[in-house]
Parts: sequence; C-alpha cells; structure tokens
Amino acid sequence: MTLKAIAELSPDTRILVERLKAAVPGDVIPYADLSKLIGRNVRAEANYILQSARRIAQREHQMVWEPVHGRGLKLLSDGENVMAVRTNVPKRIHKSIKRGMRKITALREPSKLSREELTASNTFLATAGVIMQATKEPILKKLETRIGSNGSGESGPLPLATTLDFFKS
Repeated sequence: MTLKAIAELSPDTRILVERLKAAVPGDVIPYADLSKLIGRNVRAEANYILQSARRIAQREHQMVWEPVHGRGLKLLSDGENVMAVRTNVPKRIHKSIKRGMRKITALREPSKLSREELTASNTFLATAGVIMQATKEPILKKLETRIGSNGSGESGPLPLATTLDFFKS
C-alpha cells in the first residue's frame, strides 16, 4: 500500500488563515489588506488562495466568512450565519433545480430516449418537484413554526419521518 502525503499548506494560505483567525464576529477585512499580506491580488490571480483560507477557517475554526460586495470579507456571527444559510441556500437550490429541469426537458427527440434514460429523466423531475416544494418560503415558514412549537421546550431538528409527515398535510 502506498501512502499519500498530506498536502502542506502554502505559506500564503497560512498567512491568510492566521489573519482570518484573528478577527471577531462583525469584522470586515478589506480585500486590499488581504492582498497586501501576501503581495498578490486576492480578487484575481490569488483568489484560490483566499478561498482555501476561508474553507480552512470554517472547517478548523468554525469561522464563516461572507463577501461584502466591493469591500472585503465579513466574519459572520453564529446568528448571521444561520440566517444567511436559511435565506440563501433554498434560493440557490431553487435556481439549480430550475436550471436542471429546463435542461432535462430541452430534448430534441424525447421519443428516442431509451427506457433507462426516460426513467432517469422522470426520476429527476419527480425528485426535483419534491425539492422545489420543500424549499418554498411558505413551506419553510410553516416548518419553522412546527419546529419552534414542538412542545418539548427544546429546539432541534425533527426526525425525518416527522418532517416527511409534515409535507402530507
């Protein structure tokens, strides 16, 4: 068995991670400051280094950084992070699913699909419909109400079976 070496962090990535780690929630670090630290433009040729540093900060230090248009990166508080994910991820899912649905139905000769291809297409469309329904804002609000008033006094995710039952009503 051959052992694969663990990739070592580049000095530039390490420098950016250290700068990100030094921040407190609410801080906005200008792109210019980050670029100056490594002597390269983090918005152009060194963007991949900045993205690596963001991923490391999130994975190893539970620090979620979001871009502030034209300014820099902002370290989100836990509450800001939750609300950003709750707001933005369903929107991205909707856009992605809609693009997929448009692609999969843009067939020049659908009658020539094999049984396997037709099944794959119909399976995608069925699951896409479920995902679209489950991520609509009114549904999410109802689910939030249900989770917030689960009667136990504790907040937490619902079991999958309970969540699926919610969509039946």
